[in-house]
Amino acid sequence: MAVTYYTILTQAGRDAVAAAIQAGQKVNITQMAAGDGGGAAYEPSADQTALRGEQWRGEVGSYTASGAELTLSASLPAAEGSFTIRELGLFLQDGTLFAVCNTPEIRKVLPEEGAVGDLAITMILEVSGTDPAAITVTVDPAAVLASTAYVDEKIQAHAADTDRHLTDGERAAWNAKGTPYRTQLTLTTGGWSGSGPYTQTVTATGITSDLTPVADVVLSSDTAAAKLQLEAWGCVSRMETLNGQVKATCLEKKPGVNLTVQLVGCKGGSV
Repeated sequence: MAVTYYTILTQAGRDAVAAAIQAGQKVNITQMAAGDGGGAAYEPSADQTALRGEQWRGEVGSYTASGAELTLSASLPAAEGSFTIRELGLFLQDGTLFAVCNTPEIRKVLPEEGAVGDLAITMILEVSGTDPAAITVTVDPAAVLASTAYVDEKIQAHAADTDRHLTDGERAAWNAKGTPYRTQLTLTTGGWSGSGPYTQTVTATGITSDLTPVADVVLSSDTAAAKLQLEAWGCVSRMETLNGQVKATCLEKKPGVNLTVQLVGCKGGSV
């Protein structure tokens, strides 16, 4: 039977909001969890009080709100276990499961299995039917997923501050450490080869095999399209830099939509 994927506000979450409103307070979402669904795909229900197979829980790293829609993200550490993600959950400060969703299978691999870094996980939650003003989200600054704009700003600010205070010799040493770069490439649905794992190699100007950039998907401004892109990006297990090319690998499933991927990092010599 085909599985339908969706996010649902739990009854415990609705009860918590109602109680908070009555007391003149707010509920506070603080954590996100990922699980394996107990070993199988399933469709979540409002009466859940826990994930079926929780494997990891951590602080919310970032969130945005647009009316009754909340988008929350967390960073699942690369070294944090190896399992197949089939479910995600949001938890209140007191440990109440506030919302739960099922996901297409996403294999969480360890660095020694080919993972290139932490795995970004995202939940998009509609809180219509309850009061969005009664819901707050606490973000852990240490868990924030850096955007390209943030990275660019910090690189430029650091470089400017460094340049003001360095001697000529120190400035030369700093420059030798590398210069920031940003490259975009497109992974197309028709470009995948193999039958699992799937691979796709694309041209990436200026990229060399010794670089280890941070890779992330560029999302559409359209919410529906962005949801599909996030789901598809979860299929990509690793990105390998070659000379003038980047090789993407999907261990189990391949994306069902085209993906624009952004690579951010530094290149150059070392002191």
